[in-house]
Amino acid sequence: MKRLLKWVAILGIVLPLVIVAVWSIYSNWRWPDLTPSDFSLRGYEYAFGPSGHAGPILLRSIGLSLLVTVVTLLVCFPAARALTFYEFRGKRLLNSAVMLPAIVPVLSVALGIHITFLRAGLAGTVLGVLLIQVLPGIPYAVRLLSESFVLNGNRYEPQARTLGATGWKALWHVTIPMNATGLATAGSMVYIVSFSQYFITLLIGGGKVTTFPLLMLPFVQNSDRTIASAMAVIFLVSLWLVVFLLERFLLHYYQRVRAITL
Repeated sequence: MKRLLKWVAILGIVLPLVIVAVWSIYSNWRWPDLTPSDFSLRGYEYAFGPSGHAGPILLRSIGLSLLVTVVTLLVCFPAARALTFYEFRGKRLLNSAVMLPAIVPVLSVALGIHITFLRAGLAGTVLGVLLIQVLPGIPYAVRLLSESFVLNGNRYEPQARTLGATGWKALWHVTIPMNATGLATAGSMVYIVSFSQYFITLLIGGGKVTTFPLLMLPFVQNSDRTIASAMAVIFLVSLWLVVFLLERFLLHYYQRVRAITL
């Protein structure tokens, strides 16, 4: 029974992806035909052609999401460490506040932030979009990093300082490598959340900052299945590739530093 449920779950995930991939290279699939007809690369030709602008926008979206990932990890790494290892006044309140972006609808928060960004001149700018995209990734990053800190403990960094390492060296050569898997998981999750954002990017960017989801969604709404499916395939492949490379980089760094340390 468990094996059957497992294969049903796998089929439920894989089958829609296969259908989207097939639709991206065919323009007609009429009922009751079991197989599609009219092979066409129109979707990919449009996406990467002079009128589609998918290539530059995709690279811009990847760069923006990577920046969001770095900023989020820089904020959440010390926050998760403090919430895990230290006791201080207001810890429970801060721990609850960290989860608010996952509990409170981002739409309501973004509408309030939009007014502040308009007054600060951040609306319609890449910096404004970057800052608003950091917000929904904070709960995931803090929780995943906290689990990593709980798993690895806080014993080795004080030992490194006792042996003469400075605080920065102990952090760089001990704490970060020990939690590289947590960083890889948290970074991947934050990147996925950032890369998939649509409404808050449209709201804060004001149409001036175009990301790949903003480019893709109109074709989904207009029922142009060929172009929409091609855009979806590009979206998924680029997302998987960047997450894979990000995890490989962090885990390779962990293994290299561990080999040097040992």
